[in-house]
Amino acid sequence: MSAPVPHDPESQRRSQLQECPLCGRMLDVVVVNPAGELIGCEDCARKGAYVGEVLSADEWFAPAAVAEALGQYGITSFSVGKPAPTAAQRPRAHYWEVVAGPHHYFLKRFYDWYPSAAIRHLHGVLSHLAAPPVPLPVPQPVPASTGE
Repeated sequence: MSAPVPHDPESQRRSQLQECPLCGRMLDVVVVNPAGELIGCEDCARKGAYVGEVLSADEWFAPAAVAEALGQYGITSFSVGKPAPTAAQRPRAHYWEVVAGPHHYFLKRFYDWYPSAAIRHLHGVLSHLAAPPVPLPVPQPVPASTGE
């Protein structure tokens, strides 16, 4: 897991957009695949014939969107970062790790076009995995101040 960084776009750029995972070159922008997964720099994406979208650091970290989303839960003082890559998954444009005081959250952005039934299904799967008889450590959905 990556260490969350302060809620400051400049800090985020310096601490996490450092180098391309494919060539090690310093990144100014990132290329993501259609699922939002980090590919790397523009040159590596082009050389590997990856289909992707170029995002600036602001688009990658989306500090205003993260602050707005967390504000819906009354969370105003926090540190945020991208989850570290794993063997099964690369960092994604719409996932963040958040630490607010003693609480640790995983924020996933669902866009307006994403079906609400799919979001409910995902939350149901997570709840099922966390239930006895053998509860697994999975993120729990947190209702917004509106109850959603």
